[in-house]
Amino acid sequence: MEPEFAGRYRLGEVLGRGSLGEVRAGTGPGGQEFACKLLPAGLAQVQGTVVRFLREQAVLAGLTDGNLVTLHDLVIDGETVVLILDRVSGGSLRDRLTASGTLLPKEIARIACGIATALHVVHEAGAVHGDLRPENVLMDDTDAVRVPKLTDAGVFRLGPEADPARGSLLTASRYAAPEVVAGAEPTPAADLYALGVVIYELSCGVPPFPGGFVRRAGEEPGRPADLPQPLWELIRVLLAMDPRVRPAADRAAAVLNAMQPDLATSPVGARLTRPPRPDPGAPQGETAGAQPPPRIGEDLSSEPFYTPPPRRKKKVVPILIVAAVVLGGGITALTTFGSSADDAAPAVPSAAPGTSAVPSAAVAPVPAMTAAPAVTPELVGKKLAQAQDLLGAGVRVETVGSVEQTAEPGTVIAQEPKAGAALNGHIVLTVAQAPVEVYLSDLDPVSGNWTNVKQTGAVAGQTYQRTVSRGVSPCSEPGAVEYNVSKGYRRLVAAAGMDDNSGDADLKVQVEIFGDGRKLLSTALELGKLTPVDLDLSGVLRLKISWQAVKSKDCAGTGNDAFDLGEAKLLGLPGEVPAATSATPTG
Repeated sequence: MEPEFAGRYRLGEVLGRGSLGEVRAGTGPGGQEFACKLLPAGLAQVQGTVVRFLREQAVLAGLTDGNLVTLHDLVIDGETVVLILDRVSGGSLRDRLTASGTLLPKEIARIACGIATALHVVHEAGAVHGDLRPENVLMDDTDAVRVPKLTDAGVFRLGPEADPARGSLLTASRYAAPEVVAGAEPTPAADLYALGVVIYELSCGVPPFPGGFVRRAGEEPGRPADLPQPLWELIRVLLAMDPRVRPAADRAAAVLNAMQPDLATSPVGARLTRPPRPDPGAPQGETAGAQPPPRIGEDLSSEPFYTPPPRRKKKVVPILIVAAVVLGGGITALTTFGSSADDAAPAVPSAAPGTSAVPSAAVAPVPAMTAAPAVTPELVGKKLAQAQDLLGAGVRVETVGSVEQTAEPGTVIAQEPKAGAALNGHIVLTVAQAPVEVYLSDLDPVSGNWTNVKQTGAVAGQTYQRTVSRGVSPCSEPGAVEYNVSKGYRRLVAAAGMDDNSGDADLKVQVEIFGDGRKLLSTALELGKLTPVDLDLSGVLRLKISWQAVKSKDCAGTGNDAFDLGEAKLLGLPGEVPAATSATPTG
């Protein structure tokens, strides 16, 4: 281990080397492990380069997201510039692509969804990534399912200026958008173009344009034979020559997430040596790039093709009653009011390739009404046709159901745009609905077991009538219980803590909760301390609760030590919650 630098970090072994320096293991003042990216020596002396870089990195520092490598610190020590980052094990997406050649379409959509989510976080902070490629996506293997984590946001700014003799890293990149190659400043839209190239490469093993680094004027991508229609349509949108046509990162993430169930049976594509030629019917020539790409659900030239729900408040369980789905290879919209068959709007039929899947009524001209009306619970309860009569034929209403603890069912919690604001023909409502509650004690785990279920428990002086409990000892082996929740629940709530009747006052238990391999909670339970649990389970198939006793004094134990999850229950909405099975207490 080398001596400290900047007075607080110590460098260790070399983890990797790249075009912009090397990455080494590092240790912080509290013993935390980091990855330290050492940028080229003397870079701090290039004032014109480093000032903007430091300004942008200051914006990115501390950003946290499950799909983003967090920048913890940026240090300039003499002539050395060092980025202090999360240390991520598992290699890069490039390593995985090299090993497998191509990936399953559903896995591609999952990984790309994570990348798009991270890009959204970066863009929301007012920054751009600028160098998205498989090498800059790390695949975290901490849990059972590898999680993509985007790294090196903004580092591209140090390339060409730091050493002009090396040439421009941007114009030499097959992932660079046409406008960037032409000399424009990278924008969020350029990051989405790069995402399109990455998705294409994961599908068939090669980038979309045979020229490699520069896309020729009017050159269109060719569709690999095995590429499913939903992925192909999204790729074409992302690779649009006009950056204004490309969707925002959060919209792309929403579509990628929505298409995953429909890609479950799609086979892995063949590994190609060069991309296929474009379809003869595709636009060609110098003006081809100006043509809008195929529509996906809505006209992309005027509105992004997927509208996610409003930001959720704490203790709100959202469910899209208007959702994006994949039908016949295209993405369209389903609109329903209420849950009965009589109240449901008919499904929109799938469209022929290259045409809009939305009927003309959905994109009718906005009526004379220019200000959004106040939408009442009574209006929400009406059928679609009646609502349209009240609001005007050109106004589309979408509702997002929520479990809101402080609101009566049917209450409009939020409306966008707000009453009186400019109306663009599209209203999104968040409406409170009564939740369906299912206790963990009423479900059979698919693996593992509790010591006691359906019994009264006590945590921090509070008594809970429906408790799942597990006996532990100071030196017991780790354990876990796993449930198949079938993507039918939206929240898990419980009161966690050591049971008040435990004999060892010093014993602690580390409890972690995972949703499809993604860690949702990690907390240490101790006697006399109540830990509220309130987790978002939207879209989760497998719920896993694991525990590990933390040794207190010795391994003897008292024989009656246990931790409880009081009133542990899953919350969902009618029509989504699967039928419960009765659990049998196990020892």
